Amino acid sequence: MNGMKHERMRASQRVPFRVGAGAGAAAAAVGREGRSRRGFTMMELITVIAILGIMMAIVFVSVSRIQKDMQQLELDGTAKEIFIAAQNHLATAESQGLIDSKTEFGSHDSRATKSNDEETNNSDDVYYYVVNSASKRYLNSATNDSKTSVLYQMLPFGSIDETVRMGGTYVIQYDRESATVLGVFYANTALGGFPFNRADGFEFQDDDYAQLFPGMTGQAQKSARQDYASASGVTVMVGYYGGEDRESLKGESLNQPRLEILNGDCLVAKIVLPDTSSSFLRDEEPTMKLLVSGDTSGAEKDFTLINKGDYLTATQVDYIQGGEESGDQVFYVYLDDVTWKGGHFSELFDGFIPGENLTLQAVAFSTTRLTNVARSAKGHCNSLFGQLMQSQPASSDDQAEGVAYDKATVASLRHFANMDTDISGYDPDAQEWADKSTAVPKAFDQTVDLSWSTFRDNVVLEPKELFASASLSLGTQSADSLLAQAVAESAEQVRVCAAGEDYVVDEGSFMPVSPSTYSLTYNGGSHRISDVVVKMSSSGDAGLFGALDDDVASDLTLLNFRVSTPNGNAGALAASMSGASRASGVLAYNAADDDREYEVVASGNAGGLVGELHAASMENCAASLYVRSTGASAGGLVGVADNAASVGGSYAGAHTYERAFRETADKEAGHYNVDASGNAGGL
Repeated sequence: MNGMKHERMRASQRVPFRVGAGAGAAAAAVGREGRSRRGFTMMELITVIAILGIMMAIVFVSVSRIQKDMQQLELDGTAKEIFIAAQNHLATAESQGLIDSKTEFGSHDSRATKSNDEETNNSDDVYYYVVNSASKRYLNSATNDSKTSVLYQMLPFGSIDETVRMGGTYVIQYDRESATVLGVFYANTALGGFPFNRADGFEFQDDDYAQLFPGMTGQAQKSARQDYASASGVTVMVGYYGGEDRESLKGESLNQPRLEILNGDCLVAKIVLPDTSSSFLRDEEPTMKLLVSGDTSGAEKDFTLINKGDYLTATQVDYIQGGEESGDQVFYVYLDDVTWKGGHFSELFDGFIPGENLTLQAVAFSTTRLTNVARSAKGHCNSLFGQLMQSQPASSDDQAEGVAYDKATVASLRHFANMDTDISGYDPDAQEWADKSTAVPKAFDQTVDLSWSTFRDNVVLEPKELFASASLSLGTQSADSLLAQAVAESAEQVRVCAAGEDYVVDEGSFMPVSPSTYSLTYNGGSHRISDVVVKMSSSGDAGLFGALDDDVASDLTLLNFRVSTPNGNAGALAASMSGASRASGVLAYNAADDDREYEVVASGNAGGLVGELHAASMENCAASLYVRSTGASAGGLVGVADNAASVGGSYAGAHTYERAFRETADKEAGHYNVDASGNAGGL
C-alpha cells in the first residue's frame, strides 16, 4: 500500500511537466489539479505577455490619436474664435469708415482666391497677415503705431484673449474690398505641436502662407494639419477655420450698450446691455467687455462680463456685480474703493499710474456668431479724484504727454482719502509722470459739502441693494462671500484702509490723511466736512489729517468730529503741523443737541484744531470742541506750540447750555472744554 501511495505521488508530481501521449484520464485530471495549484507554464506566460503588449500598443496608439484629435479640436476652436472676432470687428470698422488709404493692409497675394472654394484668379483684394513675435509691430503700440494697421481694426485690445492675440502665432487671410475674412490658421507657440511641449517651439513665417493657403484648408486636410511640416522644418499641429465652414455661421444684430461712470464714494462703471429677452442674448449671450485705458500710461485692461443664468463668469475681474433692470442686463464694475483691502485702484490696475485720467468703453460682440461690434460712447474720468484741472486747458487730447495740471477737485471723501500716498499710491513726484512729461497737481479744491455718515451709507447700501435683487456669484465665489470681503455689512463697520495694508482704525472710522511724499495745498472752498469719526485701533496720530509737513489747509469747516487715539497726538484738523505748514480760515465746532460724544481725545498732546504745532502757523482759525489728553497737554485750539510756531487772529470757544454755562458733571453737555493730565489751556 505504501509503495502504491508513493508511486501515485511521484506520478502526480511528474504530470505537469509531461506533454507526450500515453497519459490516461486520471493522469490528465491530476495534471489539471496540479496546474491549478502551480500556475501557468512558461509558454503560457509568454503568450499572455505578448497579448497584453499588443493590446497596450493598440491602446497607446488610440490614446495618442485621441490626444491629437483633442488638441486639433482646441486649435481649430481657437482659429474659429480669431476668425469670428476678426470678421465682426473688420466689418464694423468698414461700416464706420475707419479703414482708409492710410491703413496698413498687410501682405498682398495675387495668387490667392477670394474664397477658398472658388476657381483660382488673380485677385487684387486678397491680403494676409502672418502674426508672430517678429510682426508684433501690428499689435504693439510700444514698437510701432498699431492703430494704422487693419489688423488693429480686426483684433483690437479686448477682442479676444490676450494670450491668443499677443502670445499666439496665426495667419489671417481676408478680402479687402468686401471686408471679409477668408480663413485663419493658428498654432499654439506654448505647445509647438505634437508631441507636447516641444523645446524648439514654432512660429509661422511668411513662407508658410503659400503652403497653408489653399493646400491645408478644409476638413479633408485635417489629418495633414496634425503633422504640418513648416517652412522652417519643424513639424507642428495647426488649427484652421474658414472656407466652407464660414457659410454655416449665423448672423445677429446687437444694440449699443450704455456706459455710465459713477465717480463718487466709489468709482464705479455701470454697463447696461439692452434687450436681454431675445433668444440669442438669453441662450448664447454675447461677450460683454469693459475696456479701460490709462490716458498717460497707455496701459490697458479689459473686464469680461458674461451672465449665464444665476452665475456671473468673469475674466480678469476683481469686483463685479450683476443684476437686471427691466429686462436689461446690468453690470457694475468697481474701479476704486478705499474701504476694501484689495479694492484700491492701485491694487486693481497694475501698470497704470494712480491719479491718471481714464478712458472707458463698453463693447458687446459674439464669439460664436457673426454680429456687429456694438460699442458704447467713450467715458472719461479720473482714477482717484473728481477732475484734474488746467488753468489753460490743452487743445488736444484730455491728457496727452506734456500737459500740466494745476488742481484736482474733491467731491467725495474717497477723493479726499486718495490724497494720501499710502492709501491710493498717488505721488505727483513719481518718475512715471516725468517720463510722460506730465505734471499733476499738489493742490486740491473741495467742491461740495462732505459727510462721513453719508459716505458710509453709500458704500454699504448700494452693493447690498444690488445683491438683494439677483442671486449671482463671481466665478466660484458666492455673492454673499464677495460682499463680505468687499464691503461692511452695516455703515457702522465701514472704515478706510491703505492699499495692501491691514486696517489701522476701528470699524466705522476714517483713516487720517498724511501726504508724506509731497507738499499739499487743500482749499475747502468754504465747504464743510461733517460727522467724521477717527478712532485709531492701537497707536498713531489722529485727525482729519495725520501729520502735515510743509502743507496748507484753508477755508474749511469741520463739524461734529470724534477723534481719538490710545497712543499718539490728536486734533480735529491734524494731529501735528510742522515746517512751513499753515492753517488758515479753518473752523471746528460741534452743533449737536447732545454733543458729549463729540470730542478730541489722545494719550499724547490734544488740541481742538491741532495737537502739536511745530514752527508752523495758524491764522483766522477757531475751535469750539471738547478736548482731553490722558497723558500730556491739551488746548482748546492747539495742544502744544513750539519752535517759533505762530497763531494769529484765532480763538477757542466755550460751550453753553441754553445760552448759559452749567456747573454739572462731565456726563452732561457743557462739561469742561479742556481736560488734561498735564498742562491744559483754553487756547
